[in-house]
Amino acid sequence: MGIFAKTLKEHDKEVFSFVPHETKLRLIINIPLDSEPIESFATVEWAEKEPGAIVDTYYFGVSYDFINEIEYERIVDYAKWLRLKPRLLLIALVILAISLTFALIGLCRINARRIEREKELVAYAAENKHAEEAVALAERNRMMTESALMEVQNKQAETETQLKKLAEEKNALERRAKLSEEDRENLQIALDEITEEKEALEKTAENEGESTVSAEEEDVKSSASDIALQERIKLEEGVYKRFKELILDGKIQPLSAYVSAHRGSIYHAAALFALAELRYKAGDMSLAEANYVQIVELYPRSKYALYASHRLEQIRRKDNYIRYSLRELCEKYNLPELFDYRSIEPYYIP
Repeated sequence: MGIFAKTLKEHDKEVFSFVPHETKLRLIINIPLDSEPIESFATVEWAEKEPGAIVDTYYFGVSYDFINEIEYERIVDYAKWLRLKPRLLLIALVILAISLTFALIGLCRINARRIEREKELVAYAAENKHAEEAVALAERNRMMTESALMEVQNKQAETETQLKKLAEEKNALERRAKLSEEDRENLQIALDEITEEKEALEKTAENEGESTVSAEEEDVKSSASDIALQERIKLEEGVYKRFKELILDGKIQPLSAYVSAHRGSIYHAAALFALAELRYKAGDMSLAEANYVQIVELYPRSKYALYASHRLEQIRRKDNYIRYSLRELCEKYNLPELFDYRSIEPYYIP
């Protein structure tokens, strides 16, 4: 075993004046973290001195005269540990670096998904606003058309009144035979002009009534709601994909977070129903009951509300959860046909 010691220059000089192969030493070796020191006897084999400006360093090697074999193994094991320690530290640092790298990659992916979801929501809001503006424009056009039609009808009624009045005057004048031929011709011309104006006004009112009112009012109104629904379903394709993944995974916490984050989604009723089923199955009666009550209150006209009401009866009777398919329960409770929630379709009230 090699030993070195440092001391102030020329201090303890006599202590380290070893004679190789003659000087005997009694060694007490303290290994870190061991409870008891190791005691042995050794002979100095060689000794060297390295003088310094302030501190002298002494190096000397010893060979054991006597040492317990078990204690010798302790020393050897500690020496091996000292050799392995840098490598183990390096491996630990590499593992830590790899873990941090994967964590950063995961955070980047989560952030990218969040940004993508925000973009989808912004696009949906823009499309919804566009649909609302289209409906408002159609409503304004309808009101303007109705106003124009009413004005034409008023003019038509006024023209008919004038025509009737002129016809009465003509008859009266003819009966009295006081009008000249020229006056009768002028009156007939005026009567013809008013008749033509009446026919033109009737034709205008008929065209506007058929083309403008029916085409703009019915087509725009019906297409606006259909376009809004189709655009909403298209925008929520990613939401539906995530919903199916959570249903197949069958874990409560991720599905609960999904329900809270998508309250305005067309898949909210199905997700809330699936969450209630999982909680009922897990034995969490109070939260399952609360979810079923939410379904009945928020979606009273849905098939989920019918099924949830019967699940509430089972919970209030303190029945244990029994796994049925929705089709089996519909037959048992004589409910309308309803498919399994694992392949659910969006429930939507326009």
